[in-house]
Amino acid sequence: EKSITFRVKFLSVFWSYLLLLFPIFLFCQTASHKQMAGHQVVSDAEWLSARKALLLKEKELTKAYEALLQERAALPWRLVSKDYVLQRSDGKQLRLAELFENEKRTLIVVHLMFETDWDRPCFGCAFFADGFSGVLPHLLRRANFAVVAKAAPEKLKAVADAKGWTFPFLSCQGTEFNRDFGVSFTHDEVHDKVEGYNYGRAPYETENQGISVFHKGDDGNVYHTYSTYARGIELTSVALTLLDLTPEGRFGTNRFGRWAKHTEDY
Repeated sequence: EKSITFRVKFLSVFWSYLLLLFPIFLFCQTASHKQMAGHQVVSDAEWLSARKALLLKEKELTKAYEALLQERAALPWRLVSKDYVLQRSDGKQLRLAELFENEKRTLIVVHLMFETDWDRPCFGCAFFADGFSGVLPHLLRRANFAVVAKAAPEKLKAVADAKGWTFPFLSCQGTEFNRDFGVSFTHDEVHDKVEGYNYGRAPYETENQGISVFHKGDDGNVYHTYSTYARGIELTSVALTLLDLTPEGRFGTNRFGRWAKHTEDY
């Protein structure tokens, strides 16, 4: 009888503790389910409501961007008075005006960070350039395109071969092209943080990233229509645009420079 009484008491205490702990366990499980990696898990109806609210903001952004594009297209031009001579990787020299082919009046130039004493370009610029070859056939239907860097032609060829780049890749070594269009600076200017980059900021390096656009007029002259620098070139990256759609975003848990590398370094 004593044994039976003990067992009854033990089971009574056991079930009492179990009933006490079960709600706590259930709450923890529910909280874990409702909060996944900092994000709420909600019903279909709640998710749709939140998505529609964000869609309204996305549409506002799209309309604002379309308005900005019209302002950009309406910017005044300035005459390119210098006769810049650039050099292809095969050694052939081309004037800036000769980069306009097949009666296309627009030329897009990407300024790639690649100093004369570097073995390869800036990894960030290379990251953007990796996406150019794929869109080139479509781009060339509307505009001329070239990537220009300060390094010697033979270095450009070595990098292009290693990376599989097929776009026009030209050297501006020995010219003032990159300097005149706001991406080249002296070591003293970098050290003194001269505010000459990106319309009033100090340059990061002696060579910096940027994009310049040119138009060949009916008079045969070349005009500079637009330039953008630093984060202004981010819209050219398909990779960043796709990553921006994810919860982690383009940076994830690390800054851009900690996860993006030269393709040959992965």
